[in-house]
Amino acid sequence: MWFAVTCVLLITHSAYGFYCLNVKLCVNDSFRNEFIQCIKENALNTRKEPKCVSYIWGEDIKEKNTFRFQEIFKDESGFKEHTVLTQTHSLTYVLAY
Repeated sequence: MWFAVTCVLLITHSAYGFYCLNVKLCVNDSFRNEFIQCIKENALNTRKEPKCVSYIWGEDIKEKNTFRFQEIFKDESGFKEHTVLTQTHSLTYVLAY
């Protein structure tokens, strides 16, 4: 399993009508390199989606193997389309609270 127990997901609507997804995800160390490869591919594919405004990710500078993501879509329908398209990307979200 790639993901440790910790995952924080926050979905908001911005003042400009954008649909924003903010994620904190902890990855098991043994899958770190595989995860990074997959997230790079996922980011590349997501940025090509017509309603993707921004997709930013990076590793927390204080917590190794803790990654933070911010995905912004033009609207909620853009996010819903993304969730369908992500099935064809190499990364499928597995969320554990």
